[in-house]
Amino acid sequence: MYFPLELLDYYIGYFQLYVFQLVYVFVLINLNVSDISIQFLSPGRMASINQEYLGHEGPTDVITFDLCDDPALRMTGEILICPEVAASQSEEFGTTWQEETVRYVIHGLLHLKGFDDLEPEKRRIMKQHENRWVEKAKAGFDLSEAGTVSGS
Repeated sequence: MYFPLELLDYYIGYFQLYVFQLVYVFVLINLNVSDISIQFLSPGRMASINQEYLGHEGPTDVITFDLCDDPALRMTGEILICPEVAASQSEEFGTTWQEETVRYVIHGLLHLKGFDDLEPEKRRIMKQHENRWVEKAKAGFDLSEAGTVSGS
């Protein structure tokens, strides 16, 4: 699925409120935050970063950089998200691009909290937490309305 990047600012304008609500709730409940940056990147830029820092070819859904030496003290990091990957993953998993994007934000926050998904058992535990927070986000607000214009 092609996600029109020229419309990204338009969609993000509507969607950012939901992302910020989610981050706010997550921060209030579980996290001690110093500084978190969430960036939306084109597939080309994401592929470049994926290759440079992780040694993987092609774009990916989300990359998180933990910039804190001691996550028990403060959480500082960057979460990079590719909306085009969210759009294609949403088709594959039968969700919406909005839900996928929220999932990526949660996934990144969990990494910054210290969760790991490199080993199967740790990935299973992280996925359980991720699914729980996505369900809380869906219960709290209608993710399908994010990024849309009333009456369209």
